[in-house]
Amino acid sequence: MKIRCVPGAALAAVLIVFLLSIPFSAHAADPPDPADFQVILFESPGFEGGNMGFTYDNVVPDLSRWNLHTGEKWNDQISSLAVGKNARVILYQNTNFGGASISFEGDGTNDFLVADLHGMGWGDTVSSVRILQRVVPGPDEVLIFEHANYYGAMLSPNAVGDYPDLRQWPISSGRTWNDRISSLKIGKDALVYLCTDINYGGPCISFSGDGHGDKEIMSLHGTGWEDRISSMKVRARGWTPESERSGGSEETGGTGGTGDTGGSDQTGESGGTDGTGQTDDQEIIPMDEEIIFFKDTNFLGEYRIYSVGESLPDLTQLSLWDAKGTWNDKISSLKIGKNAQAYVCTHINYEGGCVQHRGDGNGVTEIGNLHGSGWGDRISSIKIREKDWDPADDAVEPQPDEVVFFEHVDYGGEHLIVRANHHQPDLTKVMMENSNKSWNDRISSFKVGSSVRVEIYEHINPGTHTQPLNTFRAGQNVPTLHGWGWGDKISAVRVLDDFQ
Repeated sequence: MKIRCVPGAALAAVLIVFLLSIPFSAHAADPPDPADFQVILFESPGFEGGNMGFTYDNVVPDLSRWNLHTGEKWNDQISSLAVGKNARVILYQNTNFGGASISFEGDGTNDFLVADLHGMGWGDTVSSVRILQRVVPGPDEVLIFEHANYYGAMLSPNAVGDYPDLRQWPISSGRTWNDRISSLKIGKDALVYLCTDINYGGPCISFSGDGHGDKEIMSLHGTGWEDRISSMKVRARGWTPESERSGGSEETGGTGGTGDTGGSDQTGESGGTDGTGQTDDQEIIPMDEEIIFFKDTNFLGEYRIYSVGESLPDLTQLSLWDAKGTWNDKISSLKIGKNAQAYVCTHINYEGGCVQHRGDGNGVTEIGNLHGSGWGDRISSIKIREKDWDPADDAVEPQPDEVVFFEHVDYGGEHLIVRANHHQPDLTKVMMENSNKSWNDRISSFKVGSSVRVEIYEHINPGTHTQPLNTFRAGQNVPTLHGWGWGDKISAVRVLDDFQ
């Protein structure tokens, strides 16, 4: 019998073909299954490498004191994590809970898994950690938090309660809840009514559950309401200030003035209908997509009519007809067509506190006395939009090779467009339009185009090896940077092509 010898190279080739013919499945580790109140931290993406788990009410102020199985330290080594359905974790960039932070929590029904923190700019950057129990409001409960992102001290008001003076509610020695509310969670059947002054004075705003799920507001920053609340009421969903007042004379009836339809006013403001007098025999009614604002309560005095799509960014430029002065801080009552919305703000250019007054889709909505909610003679800018419009709908959208940065959260305020490979290393030198202010420390939200990524930096002129605060990939929208700890802290940005 002859024995045939196969040369080494040929044998290797045969083995390769043989191995390739065998079915083979390569996959990442199976998704972890944390306990309901547990958080598991992993060394590598895909829930691989070393790991350690914690239950709630644990804190790790310095990860450099914790060792991996390799002998290395856990500091700057966390790349993925799993959060139990009733747990919450806050990751911090620096030791002792310093620097930027980000939090993740289960939703009460499902775990929350993050397979790769690198894609969010948080891979291998964590130096301290807090593990907490997820706080969930009851259906008729409201949870009030001292800081953004549901952190800091917490107040859980009664299901129906009055808090006319938050100076009377202490947080800790020497501190009270007055001007300290920054984030909220509202149960599905609850409503909270917040006012800037004690005894429900000043501008007020309501936040409510929708009857199906909780309402969570991660940060009031940039909306004009953070750290400005001095009194509040907790009520059932559907409550209005008018429903609590007796008599109703402030909110019903009233007559308006007749007016002339004109193309422009003395200030050059286009659009609108002017009313200059009062009559008792004719009531002015808005069309379905119109609003009417009046100088006096109960729909009396001079009025103006505007249609959906019109904007009044500065009421100091809109003159009164029957008296000297302007419409700034002069509006006392409103009528809103069934398909319209009045978005009103306390400052010009839609800044300060803002609130939405919507039509109900059925008939005219009448607000006979804005003073009752603290908004009388407080309005300086208005947008007239469709009833289902949201402030974010007016935001500029980026082209594929652009990032659009915004002055305020929810894509509000002024905007800055930066295109691919056109970096802005020093935002102190980039001025806002028609302003003597720079963009330094003024970015609160942004939108990333579909073919670029953006790196954000805390300081000007970052070097080649400077680590960014975060990198955001193509197509990401960030409605608030304040929840990450980076709102109004950006001094440089780089916009790069994204080939992933």
